[in-house]
Amino acid sequence: MKKLLLSAALCLVWTVSALCAEIVLVYPRVPSDTELFVYPDDLDSSFVLGHVSPQEGRLFINGQPVPCTPKGAFLAWLPIEKRDGARNWVLSLFVNGEASAALSVPYTFASDVPESAAPDIQPSASFPQVIRVDVSNAHTRTTIGGSYHIFPDAGCRLRALGHRQGFFEVELGGGLTGVIEDRFVTMLGDTFLPDAYLGDGSCDTDDQSSRSRFSLSRAVPWSADLSADGKSLRVMLYGVKAAIDRIRYDSADDFLTDVAWEQLPAGLALSWYCRAPITRGYEVTCRDGELQVRIRKISSSENRSLRGKRIVLDPGHGGEQDGAIGPLGTREKTVNLEWARLLTQVLRDRGAIVEVTRDADIELDLYERIDCARLQQADCFISLHCNALPDGVNPFLRHGTGTYYYRSGSRTLAGMIHTEILRESGLRDDGLWAANLAVVRPTMFPAVLIEAAYIIDPAEEELLQDESFLLRLSKGVERGLRRYFREESE
Repeated sequence: MKKLLLSAALCLVWTVSALCAEIVLVYPRVPSDTELFVYPDDLDSSFVLGHVSPQEGRLFINGQPVPCTPKGAFLAWLPIEKRDGARNWVLSLFVNGEASAALSVPYTFASDVPESAAPDIQPSASFPQVIRVDVSNAHTRTTIGGSYHIFPDAGCRLRALGHRQGFFEVELGGGLTGVIEDRFVTMLGDTFLPDAYLGDGSCDTDDQSSRSRFSLSRAVPWSADLSADGKSLRVMLYGVKAAIDRIRYDSADDFLTDVAWEQLPAGLALSWYCRAPITRGYEVTCRDGELQVRIRKISSSENRSLRGKRIVLDPGHGGEQDGAIGPLGTREKTVNLEWARLLTQVLRDRGAIVEVTRDADIELDLYERIDCARLQQADCFISLHCNALPDGVNPFLRHGTGTYYYRSGSRTLAGMIHTEILRESGLRDDGLWAANLAVVRPTMFPAVLIEAAYIIDPAEEELLQDESFLLRLSKGVERGLRRYFREESE
């Protein structure tokens, strides 16, 4: 998984050799011959990693001895020098007591790099202005530099209150505001945005899902979440007023029990109440003219095993996107692909229908990966990765396996997979994380991202090169999935 500066820096190696000795520096690296590596201002220490040959050589970095593994890999946590004229990582390799290879890599700090200010869009324009979201997968933030907040559909119009630093400040409803990047929107030149109204609705069902449709005067920003027991779905339509007189139900639907609404200062809240937990996911679509909500349900005739379940595996990175790189040069994209190959066979041996987002060294957009799972009507989506760290985090304090999810409906699956991987692998528990990552954001199916181990750690990098270890990880994933499908219908 790519982390902060590591995402750009762990792509190439630097090599300096003399007298058949060699130092290969994997991280940090200088982006080009004319640029310096840039650290954030507030760091006082960071890590350096790579490998040397011959393996029995003695390595020093900035005068401090750094141990190497029997294969020559090294990972060091060292103070960053901030004095002018002393900002270099100086690596020296001694063989039989003689200096045999050396390397010096200069660096600088963010405050020393001039920033290019984002130009204002039409600074003479008066606000408020109406803007339209023109791309899929857009998002608002709570503030500039803040958290992802709402994910408006393409076509949604917003009332912009101002513009600065490449962001529009937008009104959501009831005094609630956020910001959205220029690249997601177009200014329409209008200053008036009409009120939005939600009208009458109807519900219908089939073996796979319960569906609801409501008339909506225009597309609006929205958010959705499940209740703690998973039996109700709440959709918030920002800035919308209720104009609901009737909701038609399907008498054949024994899953959906009620749809209720509440007018709030920020907009209209609708709740879908169900007889059983919503474990298979849901989909909300908000377009001009209509709101659609589809809740996937478990068929009464469905078996409680992996057999017949459609699992989409996503080997992270690929093509020019290497992901993280270990001290010995192991590329994350390669490990992810090999792990997916082994896991595919383990799951198919249990009768699962397995699809992969890539089966070769190709590059895919994050949302192409999600679309693949959506088109396959996945029962679950699992993204496979290896971990790394951002600058300034001590790599000797973080080890092992971590599992990530975003939607509350994915937590149960994430927890079961995480527990079983730890049992099979014997690795340290790096945590079960709720994290706003693109590939675990979908609502249509449970989505989980697994960080198998820390590829920047020499010992864990060697494990990730071992097929038997990847098979143990795969067995853990398979056991977690079996538990999930067995228990979700109980």
